[in-house]
Amino acid sequence: MDHMIQVGRIFDAEDLIEVNQAHIMDDPEAVGVAGVELIETFAKGGARVSIPKITDLRSVNVDYYYLLGQREEVAQLEARIMRSMTDLGILMANTCINYQAIIPPVRGERTDAKRMAIVDTFEATGGKVLVGTCFYNGFAREICEANNWSRLLSTSAKIVNNLGGYGYQAALTSMENCIASAVAGEIV
Repeated sequence: MDHMIQVGRIFDAEDLIEVNQAHIMDDPEAVGVAGVELIETFAKGGARVSIPKITDLRSVNVDYYYLLGQREEVAQLEARIMRSMTDLGILMANTCINYQAIIPPVRGERTDAKRMAIVDTFEATGGKVLVGTCFYNGFAREICEANNWSRLLSTSAKIVNNLGGYGYQAALTSMENCIASAVAGEIV
């Protein structure tokens, strides 16, 4: 609350406004162990949200963290956050564009790629679908070092810009070039 008041003062806001939903960033890198424990305390104490709340993307995919060189203890923290957020009544939207895609979140409106077998088809070719995980928000330096990765191609200017600070030589290119490079095992 103090933070909101300080921001309001910076912008000369006269008062707070009512909101009908909230977007929450709750990844373990941001909140740490103390934050996870606080979230768990709220959930175990029976707290529930009073307006719809949706989560930001995940920093760790609890199913495939090891493929990216992320540590098991970080995946366990992520799983604890996800359980507690669900217990609080928060929708695990797991996307950084939930304010575009889910306003407000309504059950059953999203297409389920897993249900439609798109995920199974892709993974049958050897790929992995990391649902609700954001690469640059997921301990990117740790993943870089654990996998000895240094170069990255993306169609996203946002990820190319952000990953430079984590030790990557990131380059913006087309989806066709990203796929061709992945197939070739080198940047083409």
